[in-house]
Amino acid sequence: MDHPLRETTEYLFTFFSYHIAQYREDIREYRPENGYGKFYRDNDVIQIMWNIILNIEEEFSDMRIPEKYSSPQHLANTIIAFRNLLIKQNTIFDDVYSKYRKKEVPSPISVAYHMNSEVLSAVDWVLDFSEMKKFNSDVQKAETTKGAIMEKIIQILEKFGNISRQLLIRHQNNKVSRDTIKIDDEYDVQDLLHALLILYFDDIRTEEWTPSYAGGSNRIDFLLKEEKIVIETKMTRDTLKDKEIGEQLIIDIAKYKQHTDCKNLICFIFDPKRLLNNPKGLISLGLIPRSSAARFSSAIHYE
Repeated sequence: MDHPLRETTEYLFTFFSYHIAQYREDIREYRPENGYGKFYRDNDVIQIMWNIILNIEEEFSDMRIPEKYSSPQHLANTIIAFRNLLIKQNTIFDDVYSKYRKKEVPSPISVAYHMNSEVLSAVDWVLDFSEMKKFNSDVQKAETTKGAIMEKIIQILEKFGNISRQLLIRHQNNKVSRDTIKIDDEYDVQDLLHALLILYFDDIRTEEWTPSYAGGSNRIDFLLKEEKIVIETKMTRDTLKDKEIGEQLIIDIAKYKQHTDCKNLICFIFDPKRLLNNPKGLISLGLIPRSSAARFSSAIHYE
């Protein structure tokens, strides 16, 4: 059977085969331990290079249909998902370059930016091939829908702190305040978040269990079944700060990879007392898609 995306696969295979050795050499060279030191968002910049390398090696070293990909649409989905990751990574460079506007930009930043832009240009080129366009429109429509759904969730989480504080302001009867919800622990966070999710979602499951991981299974905080989104909630306390939450996030990402209904994992960290010393570090820890087609995790921190 003739490959339905032959021009696309031949172009990408040639491009990636030619560049991957140099990309590998770049990431070995520009590690902080090689004398380049610390710089603004250094972990994010190095992670960008790893994201590109791992996608090339894991997703695009073999693009055969049906041996690697079940259908042309499956391959097209993966290419477009990779493009979305590259575009998302460009927003990090916008922030980094604004920081160094009047200063010399560290070499690893320039190298990572060139790598990201170069690969994005190649992916954009194949997406314009006529053989790709018939698959592209359906995928882009699905991506737009998924983006709108994620935006609704983000809006809820962004307003969560304001909503929780507003609930403390109640009318009084004979100078006696009415009962309200006070967010004292993680269960309170879950109760309020559940009520807010009902605004947009009908099938919200709270009793689902993950497959066995590291000797046991865990209950999922929220599974949006139809949308295939899992939301994991955490609330800081004296015994649950940066280190402990970071360790939990690593475990969460690993265990949810085994759940067939988890295509997107959102970790919501509620920190009303500002106990975290480095919330941006936790956010960058969550954004570690090893593969463009794999499930991804976002760590979202709000006070």
